[in-house]
Amino acid sequence: SDCAFFVADETGFSRTGSREARFESWNELIASGRAEEIVWAKIKNPQRAIEKAVRCYCQDSSYLVDLCRQTIVFESVHDLNSCLRQILDDEDVDVMRVKNRMDT
Repeated sequence: SDCAFFVADETGFSRTGSREARFESWNELIASGRAEEIVWAKIKNPQRAIEKAVRCYCQDSSYLVDLCRQTIVFESVHDLNSCLRQILDDEDVDVMRVKNRMDT
């Protein structure tokens, strides 16, 4: 299975010079030694997390489940399922919730 990640050069721009989203295959990035070009998600700013907990969750920070988000693009449901299974099977990862946006 394969998936795609957002990539950029060291300046934060894609190779075309724009900030438009550009996704490349995980397998191709690994094979070409370019995995360092993946733009990994940053952790939410602590001030914003506190603000959200106070405003939206009555000061209950246990509801904060989006402290770090990563976009991964899949070509098929099979590839998505395969990746999700690997994440769920990882002993170092605690998945708190899976939001299914494919349901209508």
